[in-house]
Amino acid sequence: MEIQICRACLGTSPAMINIFEDAPGLGISIADMITQCTPYEISKGDCYPKNICDSCLHCARAAFEIRQTIEKSHQKILQLKNRKVLTANLRQDVCSPEIKKPHKCTYCQKAFKKKWHLQEHTQIL
Repeated sequence: MEIQICRACLGTSPAMINIFEDAPGLGISIADMITQCTPYEISKGDCYPKNICDSCLHCARAAFEIRQTIEKSHQKILQLKNRKVLTANLRQDVCSPEIKKPHKCTYCQKAFKKKWHLQEHTQIL
């Protein structure tokens, strides 16, 4: 049995998977999956190994799946934002830059952008 080299880690194993076949359960070739998750172009005619080990396939699949999840979430947030359905908290987290409030009350932990706002607050207490 011929020992094959993994295209990703350069490890050797008698059990490798051809990257030009579909990844199990994803309906996309492993080569396309890797191309979408990395800056590397993969083609059948290149001079690199045509196989990948099971461990690297697992990593590539995880990267592809998290990329898909993030893309779906981003699209959903854009749809909600366009429909103005976002809750106030989510809209603030997603659509607004973080506002720094360095001045914190020592009694209730409420934070303020300006020191004089904190001073007004503490006078009320």
